[in-house]
Amino acid sequence: MAWVALSPAAGRKAWEECCIKMALKLSRTEDVHQAVLFFVVAGKLQEALDLYVAKGLFGDALALASSKLMPNDP
Repeated sequence: MAWVALSPAAGRKAWEECCIKMALKLSRTEDVHQAVLFFVVAGKLQEALDLYVAKGLFGDALALASSKLMPNDP
């Protein structure tokens, strides 16, 4: 996880890519909330919501959607 912490030195795009890679890695484990965190900070809200739904965490998906999406978002 240290490479994620160092990646901002390489620029925003590199940092986002590192966050996405970490989220994908964590999504294959039971650390779903950490994976969602990395998706959200990388600006991948839909992927975060999809992961919660795939893992059956509908309440968490609803809470995240309610806090991040506008009422008129699909």
